[in-house]
Amino acid sequence: MQACFRSQFQRLSAPLKSIKSIPKASNNTSYLLARSLSTSTVTAAHTIRSAVLNGDVDRGYQLFTKYYNEEQCSSTVSSGENAGTRQPSRYLAHVLLHALHRGRHPLNAAVFTKMCMERGIKIRGHTFSTVFAGISPPCDYTVPVKRPISTEKLPPIHLLTATLGLLKAARKSGHKQHSWMYDRVINAFLLQGEVLTAAFLFITLVKEWNARRLAKAMDEAQAEVLEDPSPETGGNRPSYASEYRRPVVRPYVVAPQGVWLEKITAAIEEDLYPLSNSAENFPTGKILTALSVLVKLLEDDHSYLPGRWRLLQITRSALLRGNMDDAPYKRFHRILQDLCQRSHPVPGVDLFSYHVLLRYSLRDQKSIELGTNVLRALCESHKPSTVTYNILINELTCLGDAATATAITRLLGAESLFALNKPARDSNGPVAGGSVQWRMVEYLSSHPIPRPDGYTVTTAMSESIARADPHAACRLLSQMFPELHRADFQSSKLSSCKPALLRAASLSPHFWATAQRAATEVKSLTLSTRIWRLVTRAEKIQRSSHTGDMLPSIYNVEAYTCQLQFFLSRLEGLQLSVQTSPEGYDGKCSPQAITAQYSQLLDIMYDVLVTLRDRVTGKARISGFEFDDRIARTLFALVKALLTLENSLSAFLGYKGDSSTQIDSDWADACSQLPRILGTVRKITHHCQVPHPEWVLEVGFASYKDGAISTSSLGEHGASPSVPLVPNGRSRKHRAFKIRYSTNNFRLSGLPKEVVRTGKKDKQDASRAGKRLLRQLEQVSVRC
Repeated sequence: MQACFRSQFQRLSAPLKSIKSIPKASNNTSYLLARSLSTSTVTAAHTIRSAVLNGDVDRGYQLFTKYYNEEQCSSTVSSGENAGTRQPSRYLAHVLLHALHRGRHPLNAAVFTKMCMERGIKIRGHTFSTVFAGISPPCDYTVPVKRPISTEKLPPIHLLTATLGLLKAARKSGHKQHSWMYDRVINAFLLQGEVLTAAFLFITLVKEWNARRLAKAMDEAQAEVLEDPSPETGGNRPSYASEYRRPVVRPYVVAPQGVWLEKITAAIEEDLYPLSNSAENFPTGKILTALSVLVKLLEDDHSYLPGRWRLLQITRSALLRGNMDDAPYKRFHRILQDLCQRSHPVPGVDLFSYHVLLRYSLRDQKSIELGTNVLRALCESHKPSTVTYNILINELTCLGDAATATAITRLLGAESLFALNKPARDSNGPVAGGSVQWRMVEYLSSHPIPRPDGYTVTTAMSESIARADPHAACRLLSQMFPELHRADFQSSKLSSCKPALLRAASLSPHFWATAQRAATEVKSLTLSTRIWRLVTRAEKIQRSSHTGDMLPSIYNVEAYTCQLQFFLSRLEGLQLSVQTSPEGYDGKCSPQAITAQYSQLLDIMYDVLVTLRDRVTGKARISGFEFDDRIARTLFALVKALLTLENSLSAFLGYKGDSSTQIDSDWADACSQLPRILGTVRKITHHCQVPHPEWVLEVGFASYKDGAISTSSLGEHGASPSVPLVPNGRSRKHRAFKIRYSTNNFRLSGLPKEVVRTGKKDKQDASRAGKRLLRQLEQVSVRC
């Protein structure tokens, strides 16, 4: 009871403390009137609070309106200079607001707060923040958003409208706002799909903040002139002050945040690269209008625009995907062209924005002169970073300007990476003095040279491959990973090369795709295979330390495509080696070497295709692997080359008539490996729903399931009917057997189950079956 009475006494005595703080006015009548109104306020506050907490919100509001009207009538008697006459109504307003908040009436509190702001009643900052937080719960807009969003997670429309109205009233009345308020409003707009409204709100904040900066700069300049007038101006205003009129700035302007523009551009990009079921929430017309409104900020040259590079990047992406004949895209192109062609640095453009303009001028427009102009503006206002060098080396290499790319690489100090110690063979010659390319090197030389980073290695390797010197890239790769040249690389344990595996896992997929390109260019099957084995081992190390469901991809689809194309070139090389003269054999190729190379290539190819199958089907739990048309075409070309070479090798070995045991063993191993490869390729293409070419359907490849392909309809592209094709020999059920025949010491591997007998008494049956297969092989050889 005492505690309850004490709390009630403290609550009733609180307004008396605020009343005592009212300053005494010079007019005695006004002071007495303020005291009399404040005494009656205690009873009014208690009545209003009790009515609202009991659920009678209308009575509480009527009581406040009554006392507010009485105060307005009595304000004509008091002096207008006394601020104490407004204290009672302000106090009653806060009592009503806190009662509404405690009674869980957030929408009524927001409406009443907006009314008070419009009537000139000052609301305390903490109370305003509490009311705003009550109608605007925290919601985060993250990309990608799964569409359609559940209605339970979306902010209600009526609360969002009340939030926007309350924020508008606070801006007009001069109440202090906070950045978290705008953060919640922008997130709510984006979740509702109102990207255009969020863009307009962000533009308003940017313009107000830049106007505040301009007004502050003009006030400071005027103050300096008044304090210390120079003889040149004679104490007058600066010359630029007559050109610019001081803008009218609202109090408590909130600085725009870069994260707001990031979320807005992410919502726009989601429509430019649409996901499933996203068209309903993000219409293309609104998105294009929102982007056009944001691009207006680039035309106005605002000195403060956080996240400007994101806006430039999304504009560049829209140009790549849009129709250049449309008016909005023509405007986007004109704005970017104007920014690139300026002879002086643009105010407020940061280093990241210049990097976007460099990519636009060199990659999209393919203009070295335009890129040189952007680089000059960059060097005049910023210090070039390693990213600047990497962009120049990469884009100039793609444009075919190997001389300038090599000069910039040497300027960066990449020659210390051992890859460029050997003199480069530049087909274009050195960079000529006074040329556009020479000016690029001159601009970069005027600043301190940064240190190369991890991506610099990739760009240096790409540049070496582009100038027809892939051995330089391989030397750089050998310097980074000397384990690739160890004799016991394949048999070494993971623990012995764990530091190298950790370094391999830290590199980007683009690096390993470039490394495979280098190994392909030097035509080294050993290096290509060891790169693939190193990356697969690195993924095992990464899997042991990763906690999520899916692992990021290190060996991407580009690396697989490059490696499979290398296998295809090796098969074509073997096909050329076994091309026979009219007599059947030209004597330049050794059957032992051909069969050994063919068997080794099939073993490596099968292991690589198995890992590709596991990535495609999701068995390897690796994310970010996208199967494209290029690798699909490579797989079908690989199948065609395999079947063609199998036919040629059958005829080649049959004509030669060699009875070497080593040749027979390698040929039999290759015959057992071929159906496994075909089955793996079919499973990959079937899982990705890739349409098969007509010739593949003719040979029965589409119906291939259990590791065996029909040999009766292979025809021109197929293998020999005499070659036994069996299921996967690694399983216990379909184990491969080797039987030595006394007739010509020929070994057959992987005979079908109905042919092979495991018991001693079935040796004669197996021998007869083997002889029949040999006769079929001789007949096919004679026909070929």
